Amino acid sequence: MEGIALQVTQKNQIIDESFSQGMVNRSILLAILDEERFSYCILDAERQKVVVLKEYRILPKSNNGLVNNFLDQLLEQDPILAELKPEQIIFSVHTNCSALVPTPLFSKEQSKEILALTCQLQNESRVYDDLIKLADAHYLYAVPEGLLKEIGTHFKELSLFNANTSFIESQLMLNKHQQQVIVAVNVRSGSYDVVITKGSELLFSNIFTYETSEDFIYYLLFTFEQLELNPDIIEVRFYGEIDKLSSTWMVSKKYIRNVNFGERPEGIEFSYGFERIAAHQYFVLFSQHLCVS
Repeated sequence: MEGIALQVTQKNQIIDESFSQGMVNRSILLAILDEERFSYCILDAERQKVVVLKEYRILPKSNNGLVNNFLDQLLEQDPILAELKPEQIIFSVHTNCSALVPTPLFSKEQSKEILALTCQLQNESRVYDDLIKLADAHYLYAVPEGLLKEIGTHFKELSLFNANTSFIESQLMLNKHQQQVIVAVNVRSGSYDVVITKGSELLFSNIFTYETSEDFIYYLLFTFEQLELNPDIIEVRFYGEIDKLSSTWMVSKKYIRNVNFGERPEGIEFSYGFERIAAHQYFVLFSQHLCVS
């Protein structure tokens, strides 16, 4: 996206009074970047409590992968992030160029070749893999070298992961005592992630892109058909950028009987200001430290 002026616009903000008054001594920074959005939260490590949340939209949206060259502008308008000295940084990227590979079939030396079978790799990209122990699999994904350099310039000693890694692991942890099949859908702008579990077993994981609500429900129902799941019985939990007024929710209600919004991850607390944020929003962001820290 060289030569194109990026617009970084804040869309959401919650700051707990304890953070504003300097009462947070040990902090953990959790951040997620995708094609058009950067979100982060700050966790008070001593109280295991989320005390800051901010979301930014980055335009124009990148059609070729993760956006870069945005951090300088972002840090100029966000003194909290610019001045923060966290004891741990977990930085996730959410890219559609990815693949889940069972451990018996995984080869680190052939990671790039394996990923190239599923998507077109950009030049100057580095392939990473996250081990998902609960699924006995590796999650492969590509990150542009320019973005890696940009992140490394501003954030030292960070842990880099794919956001879908935490979504998969969080669902396996959440549903490990459930005997029935559960479909979890994390909705993003123009794409969504599907994770299907049965107890502690991962049955399916994939990413679908869509332009209309008809596309959205088509791919979801196609997944049901391929796995021989009954949309009148199976529970579907939605997370992310979806609400009861969205066309994606309404079309899902039309064709799937048992649809619900997911809840926040267990094990952490939230400041009172988070009451205005729906519980199913930012689930993947909040789940990161539980799964990959």
